[in-house]
Amino acid sequence: MKRSFFAIVIALSVVLSSCAAVSTDPQETQSGSVSGTDGGAVDYDGFVESLKGDPERCGYRYVKNGAEYTILQRGNDVRVEFKSTIDPDMDMSAYRIDGKTVYVKGTTYFEDKDNQYTIPTDKNTAAPDWIYDEIRNYGEFEYYGESTEDGVVFDILKGTKTEENAAVPDFDYDEYELFFTYKDGQNYHGKYFDCSDKTKNLFSGDVPSEFLTDNAWTVDIEGKRVYNTATGESYSSAVDLIDTFRYDPSTPKEITKEAEIVINRDTRQVYKVIISSDEGVDEYFMLYPDVIEAINTDGLEEMTAEEAEYAATMILLMIKSL
Repeated sequence: MKRSFFAIVIALSVVLSSCAAVSTDPQETQSGSVSGTDGGAVDYDGFVESLKGDPERCGYRYVKNGAEYTILQRGNDVRVEFKSTIDPDMDMSAYRIDGKTVYVKGTTYFEDKDNQYTIPTDKNTAAPDWIYDEIRNYGEFEYYGESTEDGVVFDILKGTKTEENAAVPDFDYDEYELFFTYKDGQNYHGKYFDCSDKTKNLFSGDVPSEFLTDNAWTVDIEGKRVYNTATGESYSSAVDLIDTFRYDPSTPKEITKEAEIVINRDTRQVYKVIISSDEGVDEYFMLYPDVIEAINTDGLEEMTAEEAEYAATMILLMIKSL
């Protein structure tokens, strides 16, 4: 929601594409309140303004096409998971429980005993707070109706907001395909965007994680190599032009977004938040864990230093993209 065009491009190297909303068929009910299961009224006036994540018991699951993110939190304990139905080799997870931090990818794991890679979530934050901060921008929420799922009755509140997308200067860019072998011995097949505004140059796709986080990495197109301008580190690469494009954003225009909050009528807990616009639909399932469980590493091999750096960087990018 608050990502620039190129932040989205980077996110697409981890994520996939827009998701589709789960359909509901709510029954219309008078705005403001609804009869509770015990016959009493359930008043939702001011409900949204009071929402705040509880760092002692909170989290959410975010599904976007073939990718699924989950973040769970209880105090300083946290667990992050990423699963891909398209490329299971990308599955990875991490947890910090009682000060012990472990990263897992496939059949390997890394215990961060020296606290090299910090998971930036603790008791001073609550995983879903940014979602609640976002929906508070949608003005007054109206009671829309109810839905039933597995015998549980949910009340639905809806709010809208109109915002103006910012104008972005036009620029041209060339998209290149890269094939190279890195110092970790792995073969990479990624992309490089060479822009007329050089500050916007970036890598995406299957590239080493440091290429996404260290701005010193770039491509010598004529010399056919990827290299680091700060260290001089260099690797031969195929550099094939895919096409030349022009990023020509439309003039500023108003975009209407709708936020839908689905609430468990009995517990008054938020079950999910759906934010939709012409740009797509984002759906967040709220979670309330009783405990943060460690990941079983029995039988797994230890990661190499390069694998640990990659896994930790990707987990950090996932948290930032949520």
